[in-house]
Amino acid sequence: MTLHLDIKKYYLFRALLKRFVLPILVLYGLDRGLSLSELSIIAGAGSVVSFLLELPSGAIADRFGHRRTLVLSMLGQALSMAFYLGGSFWWMLLGAVAYMGFGSLMTGTGEAFFFERLQKLGLVNQHAKLSGQGKGFATAVSVISMALAGVFYEIAWWLPFGIGIIQFLLAAYVVSLIGPTKDEVSVEKKEIVQTKAMAHFGLAWQELKRQPTILWLILASSLVVGPLFAVGDFQQAIMNDVGISASLIGAIYALKRLLSIAMQGSVHHLMRIFAPSQLVLMCALLMLAHFFGMGLIQNPWWLLGPLIIGSLAWVGLEIAVNDYINQASQTSSRATLLSMNNFVRNLVGVLTIALYGLVTSSASAAYGFLVLGVILSILLIIPLWRLWYIRKF
Repeated sequence: MTLHLDIKKYYLFRALLKRFVLPILVLYGLDRGLSLSELSIIAGAGSVVSFLLELPSGAIADRFGHRRTLVLSMLGQALSMAFYLGGSFWWMLLGAVAYMGFGSLMTGTGEAFFFERLQKLGLVNQHAKLSGQGKGFATAVSVISMALAGVFYEIAWWLPFGIGIIQFLLAAYVVSLIGPTKDEVSVEKKEIVQTKAMAHFGLAWQELKRQPTILWLILASSLVVGPLFAVGDFQQAIMNDVGISASLIGAIYALKRLLSIAMQGSVHHLMRIFAPSQLVLMCALLMLAHFFGMGLIQNPWWLLGPLIIGSLAWVGLEIAVNDYINQASQTSSRATLLSMNNFVRNLVGVLTIALYGLVTSSASAAYGFLVLGVILSILLIIPLWRLWYIRKF
């Protein structure tokens, strides 16, 4: 079947959402004279802004219109790329806040907009298939862009940001060309899963106390996934310290993305073989190996090991935990428990960035990872022990 032109446009739009500068952003900050502590403040501020603006973003999209919201989001993210060009702490802080702030307007809105267009085309029954194809195409493009980011950075430091500006401007233009829709899908309602834990924190806590297995599962997995996601891009500083060039850093990012795709397709096999407590323990050990390896290994070739296993651990565990919660919870409490999982993971991530910034204010990037490894080893003892002790789903 030949795809409708608007579906192809949406696929292109999704592909243009991937941030081209990601593999070199920390490296760029270091090259411009910023410290790791300053870069941690920038990353933490962006995370906090994204977390806070996630709450009203659905209501904004529903009231302002989904297409207009997406265009505004793209224009704002293009502006954020321009802010980064300033190169100072304040310009990069402004860039991070703008990127995460305007990016929050996109959460849920893009999917709702695509669904509404499929409604107009009479293709709603193919939504899951077409959405999956779009995600696959975007992922393939992101692998290529990651591989090229470092190369372009070595050609000219400003080039990745210039490409980023063009990328988001083009995304705004493409989404504006997609045919008519009617805003029938409420983004505010779709995002209630993410905000429900904030609005009903007490209810969520009571629900977790009634299901201790899920409580310890969320705590253990958040201590694995949260730190890996939060400080993942600071790997660039360590790679730079051991002599890995920007172009090779981009290639490593591309390799990690490819392996993550493979992991996404293999998680369900692992879930059949291992019990939840066993899988969480395995991912926790991989996470700790990642942090200790990044902190101790100086050889660039040997460093590839911990670089790769870290991304595999968080991708695999994130998918598995969401599935475990869905299977182990009742319909009436499922959204609350899933949102609590997101809340705890994001909170751990913000705290991890803050701790990393504090440690690296007077130490190297590698030492910061080593300290995180030690602290996480201690913090994981009780959640893993409790999860292993309960050991039932």
